[in-house]
Amino acid sequence: MLSEFTNLCEFSSLSIDEALRNFLDLFELPGEAQQVDRILQAFSSKFYADNRDVFRSVEAVYLLSYSLMILQTDLHNPQVKEKMKFEEFKKMTKGINGGEDIGVEYLKRLYKSVGENPLAKHSLDKRGEKEDREGLFREESKKILQKGQQLLVKIKNEGNAKKKRKSQNTVNFENLQNFQFYHKSKIRSCQNLQNSENYQNTQNSQISQNSQNLQNSQNLQNSQTSQISQNYQKIAFIHTPGTLKLLLEMIWSPILAAFSVVFERCLPESDEKFFLICISGMESMIKLTCILNLSDIRDTFIVTLIKFANLSNPKEISSKNLECVKTLLNLAISHGRFFAKSWKFIIGFLSRLDRILNKKPPENQDLLQIDPFLSEKTLENSCSWNGETLLIVIEFLCEISKEEIKEENIEEISQMFSLKKIVEIAEANMERSKIILSEMWKKLTEFFSVIAGNKNKKVGFYVVDAIKRLNMKFFQVFLENFKRKIFY
Repeated sequence: MLSEFTNLCEFSSLSIDEALRNFLDLFELPGEAQQVDRILQAFSSKFYADNRDVFRSVEAVYLLSYSLMILQTDLHNPQVKEKMKFEEFKKMTKGINGGEDIGVEYLKRLYKSVGENPLAKHSLDKRGEKEDREGLFREESKKILQKGQQLLVKIKNEGNAKKKRKSQNTVNFENLQNFQFYHKSKIRSCQNLQNSENYQNTQNSQISQNSQNLQNSQNLQNSQTSQISQNYQKIAFIHTPGTLKLLLEMIWSPILAAFSVVFERCLPESDEKFFLICISGMESMIKLTCILNLSDIRDTFIVTLIKFANLSNPKEISSKNLECVKTLLNLAISHGRFFAKSWKFIIGFLSRLDRILNKKPPENQDLLQIDPFLSEKTLENSCSWNGETLLIVIEFLCEISKEEIKEENIEEISQMFSLKKIVEIAEANMERSKIILSEMWKKLTEFFSVIAGNKNKKVGFYVVDAIKRLNMKFFQVFLENFKRKIFY
């Protein structure tokens, strides 16, 4: 439906900012990052079809559109104090047009146009309403916190007063005991023992009453302590997962903007401490979104880290880019079972990384710092994934593999990262349930039938050999399960 709607638009003879502004005026831009990404993809395909002589590929249009949306957020968001400068915008769009830079004059015109007239006015209006709601939320939260603090102070004062009365009662109790002992000596010298006994009973009764008052004071203090604990539990509500999820949905955007701006401005040689903090912060956000199942936010942070890895320009990769690469690989190994559809971006990233590492000689000596076995480990844990994640990864590997095989410069099978991984994952997961195996074989059959007839004979031979290996593995597992009588 989105593609059909976009095809109704006409972008011929329009610059990309004018076309994007006209397109976004037709509807209200959603707040989810994944939906915005799909909208920009549809726009990029239509704009490239109408203006093929402006940019080299659809990807160039998409990257520039995405950069313009980031520029709009930076220039028109009142929470961003230091606005993005033109040099930063120019650096962000470097090499996106098929490895080449876009003209400086063209970028200056786009920068000026977005600064004077935002691309998506609906989103700005909606942001203003959201900021009002967030301001009201913060104001109400501040009032609740102040009331809680006042209550705690009041309870503390009452507790101090009770302690003071308790100490006074203790002193009175000691005085009464001394008074009692004093009168005992006097009574012994008296002749009327009956009167002395009555007097002593009176004193004992008074002592018992004071002891009861002390016990009541202690019980009151215990109840006040219990009330303090209950009030603290009411105030400290942020520890619940639902509240944390709601809070993360509200603050993730400014967090991402802060990390991105600082990372872009960091120099690899002198600002290592700062860009490592930014990378660590984004890594923590990805782990949180995995636990809380916030897929759209997770996709946004993963795409941002992939962008900062700068694999599109291997010659310009620096130490801060290498840290992004290592962080992505470690996340794929440790939290890959939570990624679900985020694997689409990770697999594309792994394919480009494998191609760069296998290039001889390397385009950048800094690339030798990356452990090649680390990228191999990212998909080794497929046996621990659930069935849905396994099928998603196989589907995305098939898509990326088709793109790899289309390239005419492939001479060795080692260059086809995705095709090798498809065979390895399928072979490692032959002991899955019958339902998962059926779905997996369905996807593999469709994929192998398409690429088996490729013009590259090495590809065809590899596919035939892969089918043979997988069938032998399947029958081996079948026979073993049949012998144990546990085949489902």
